[in-house]
Amino acid sequence: MAIGALVLGLRRRLLAPGQRSRADWRAWVAALDRQTRHPRARTAIHTLTTLTRPGQPSESVLRAANAVEDVWEALQP
Repeated sequence: MAIGALVLGLRRRLLAPGQRSRADWRAWVAALDRQTRHPRARTAIHTLTTLTRPGQPSESVLRAANAVEDVWEALQP
């Protein structure tokens, strides 16, 4: 799934160097949602969560890429 690959790339960028996460990327997004207080990041995370539900149109990948970048810009170390 393309959206999953985008989220995995975001997770790799946000984790501390040398830190690895074996959790499912959906579980990681849910945990990130609970941990962050940044409004822009939370909005983007909610968008990602919605876009990972079955039955989304192909345009969802572009929207997910934009949401990933919004999260990155808001939370980058």
